[in-house]
Amino acid sequence: MIKKIIFIGIIISTTACKNNSQKILSIDTIKVVMFDMLSAEELNNMIIAKDTLQKNKKLNLQFYREALEKHHISKEAFFNSYKYLETKPDKMKLLFDSLAIYAERMKQKETKRLDKLVK
Repeated sequence: MIKKIIFIGIIISTTACKNNSQKILSIDTIKVVMFDMLSAEELNNMIIAKDTLQKNKKLNLQFYREALEKHHISKEAFFNSYKYLETKPDKMKLLFDSLAIYAERMKQKETKRLDKLVK
């Protein structure tokens, strides 16, 4: 009887750990999604700056939704992962450092692409 209880306890704890790890997205995944969200936010800011009536304030939420859909990630999975990272300063620093490097790489890639178009 005790062996069964221990076995069931192990199965439950293993299953619980698996479910939690599945809900937490990798830093690489979050980095790319956050880059797309920040890019979308910048696009939204440019649109609002040109729109004197500021009709397009809701575009930001639409852009965020599209970024999540592009990467096949639910809003809940993203925010659960982000909240988890907020409790881990070392991982959060790794995320932001990784995001900065990724953004610089994307900037260089876009600059090269635009240079080829100009020539």
